[in-house]
Amino acid sequence: MIAFVLLALVASASAGVFVNDVCPDVKPVENFDFKAFGSGKWYELAKYPNKVETGGVCGWAEYVLNGDVFSITNYDVSKNKLRLITGSGKLRDDAGTSGRMIFSYPYGAGGSISEHKVYALYSDDKTTVLYYCQENADKKTREDYSWIFSRSKTFEGNSKASVEKYINDNTFLDYGKFAWTDFSDDACKYEA
Repeated sequence: MIAFVLLALVASASAGVFVNDVCPDVKPVENFDFKAFGSGKWYELAKYPNKVETGGVCGWAEYVLNGDVFSITNYDVSKNKLRLITGSGKLRDDAGTSGRMIFSYPYGAGGSISEHKVYALYSDDKTTVLYYCQENADKKTREDYSWIFSRSKTFEGNSKASVEKYINDNTFLDYGKFAWTDFSDDACKYEA
């Protein structure tokens, strides 16, 4: 029993991408098309493993733009059950034309709303790379979150090569740490 508990603790502690450094100075994409990004369906092609999405497969998000805010409904499948969480997104006050955003979700204590500074690092009309960094209390380490979203379940055109080049040229992302989504019928089936 003790071995199982230790294994569970190690598995949950290693679910994320932890870095022995502070959050990097992030340069989001310029000329970000917020209206296009904040509308429609996005498939989660890949993600950094993280505690929030543990056990989830077949992730996708649906965004509905309403003025300068978009509602978010994130979906995934876990143990043949559909999971969802709702939130909202908007440009940060200092965004200008860049991809600096605030995503708000009920992840706080008792389900209170917590705000997360999310950056669109790469974006074209079909694919977006998002990044969020959370510094730990010691201010010497951080947990990185990153996602590769696409308008389809696979890369279209030369998007894969462009995203791969962007990430490999980046100083704080690691292409090898992304977990790729299985969108097969077996992986994505769930009970209604």
